[in-house]
Amino acid sequence: MKKGDKVKMSEKNPNHLGFGQCAYAGMEGVVSEVHDDGFCLETDSSCLVVPLSKRKGIWIYLNGEHVFFTNKKRKSFINNLFGVG
Repeated sequence: MKKGDKVKMSEKNPNHLGFGQCAYAGMEGVVSEVHDDGFCLETDSSCLVVPLSKRKGIWIYLNGEHVFFTNKKRKSFINNLFGVG
């Protein structure tokens, strides 16, 4: 995931109680920031900060592809990019 990617929040993510649908299901926008522990999603009217530090991961549509995004995937990509690990 990188700045400028199009993301839509998936309906597969549970709400904060661990069941039912997440309140942000269907929200879509453009990634404005990416951090080791999450990312920011900018829409026409708001900004959603998506944390990954306490989650195993999150279901999203990344540029149209339904994926389970984790901060481990991001760290692995960065490590491979810079030849670390």
